[in-house]
Amino acid sequence: CLSRGLGDVYKRQDLGRVWVKDIPSQKWHNSYGLGVYLNILDVISFVVTYSRSNVGDLDEVVNFGTGFYF
Repeated sequence: CLSRGLGDVYKRQDLGRVWVKDIPSQKWHNSYGLGVYLNILDVISFVVTYSRSNVGDLDEVVNFGTGFYF
């Protein structure tokens, strides 16, 4: 995390392999990205992330999310 308080900016990285029964594969998939987190009054949060990967058609993804604390 790069800041403290109302929100944060963060980076992410993932490295993984797909396992399918009876189909041998040695290929590893890498993805990375940035995200922004905003917390309002410790009641609701908003998250936006942008990710890039080396996996076929899904090489760029933007995710939006919300959460509630209770």
